[in-house]
Amino acid sequence: QDCRGWPFVVSAAEDYYFGPEAGKLLISPADETPVEPHDAYADDMALAEAIHKVQALLTFEVTRIEHSWGGLRSFSPDRTQVIGFDPRAEGFFWLAGQGGYGIQSGPAAAALAASLIAGDALPETLRAEGVEAARFAVERFL
Repeated sequence: QDCRGWPFVVSAAEDYYFGPEAGKLLISPADETPVEPHDAYADDMALAEAIHKVQALLTFEVTRIEHSWGGLRSFSPDRTQVIGFDPRAEGFFWLAGQGGYGIQSGPAAAALAASLIAGDALPETLRAEGVEAARFAVERFL
């Protein structure tokens, strides 16, 4: 099944999402089970549960998994990314807390980080979207 024209879909409960990826269907269980840091892997049961949820919405059967991977999702206390220098540790720059949105937000987060590290103004593309560096600063937790 060619999924290139499909929308990206997130469940209302944010307990799974799916959408097109390189002509295939990307499915994620959007798992937030707290765990200690470790070498992440794709959990077979989490994959099966995500496929089961998405399968109920499809008109065709998911018959195989071509690729899988696992990752650890980190969140800040307010669930907003932390991007900026830490005033408590000279030269330390935070780029953390992407939660499950690192793939989607990566380019914008990198542009914000690059401008802050270089001491430049925010790029026009970010300003046009209303991005303000203070929203992501570590100072909001101090």
